[in-house]
Amino acid sequence: MNLRITAAATILSVSAQLLTIPQASADGPGPRGDGPGCDLFPAPASIGTTIGLSYFGPPPLDQTQVGPVQLLRSGQVDVVKGTVTLPLYKGYLKAGKKPVWYILTDTNDSAQAAFLGLNFSAKLTYATNGARTANFDENNDLVFDAGGVDFSPVRTVVPGPADRPFPPQSAQAGSVGDRNYSPLVKVANSGGIVFNAPIIAFGVEDGEISFPEGNVDYTKVHDEVVAIDPQNQTVTLQLVNGFSFGRALMYLSTDVNDPRCRRGGRRDLRTAAPEHSHGRRRFLQQSGGKAVRRAQRPRGLRQPAA
Repeated sequence: MNLRITAAATILSVSAQLLTIPQASADGPGPRGDGPGCDLFPAPASIGTTIGLSYFGPPPLDQTQVGPVQLLRSGQVDVVKGTVTLPLYKGYLKAGKKPVWYILTDTNDSAQAAFLGLNFSAKLTYATNGARTANFDENNDLVFDAGGVDFSPVRTVVPGPADRPFPPQSAQAGSVGDRNYSPLVKVANSGGIVFNAPIIAFGVEDGEISFPEGNVDYTKVHDEVVAIDPQNQTVTLQLVNGFSFGRALMYLSTDVNDPRCRRGGRRDLRTAAPEHSHGRRRFLQQSGGKAVRRAQRPRGLRQPAA
């Protein structure tokens, strides 16, 4: 896929409503809830004007005043399943020409952000110390100088004592980046532009990761992948619920530097830099099972850890 033509990545910010995280392994919001505070969908036409969950107004319009906003416009969000389908890019590792499958979410170049539909983040300019490097080749593919990910480990979490299950006694991430890996990449022969480009699969060919209908082999791809289609160059990833500054939101979470923090597919980066792309605080919310009777819900991190 031509990096300079196609776009990537999606995050959705919605009005201030609490989201119930299901007990299933998925991180997304799942089906509609059956009580107040469990439904972020717009009102049906029978009781009000239907506005799409992701509203795209003209540039001068403050979209936050009219409803939910899809901040990264190139991905397709399924709000019922809590997933986003993104363009899938293929590059190569310089040594051995190993395939590198990745997505894009952010860049420090405002023109590229607008053109590709990415988040613009000026702060990425200051993150180059934690970035791996790459160059475009004659086919306009990214060739990475170093940095790979091992997706073969099996994710395990052993909770702590019954009265304090979090932090866990032990945890193993389902994917582990090597000492040179970071999701950030600086493209040396393109003006030093910086992208957030998390690796989704590494060292495998198209046929080994072709799971367009699901039933994914997680020893070969990121644990957040729901479906992946190299032929059509798309990947569907699970979203995570969040809450920040009075707004519910859904976001992608792909990498972390502590394996204990990894729930669905966040890999252990070991040497990765902190998150530089956004200065936004996010608040973890856990509301137990799908039942909406709040008095019966487990609180904090105890329920998901145990």
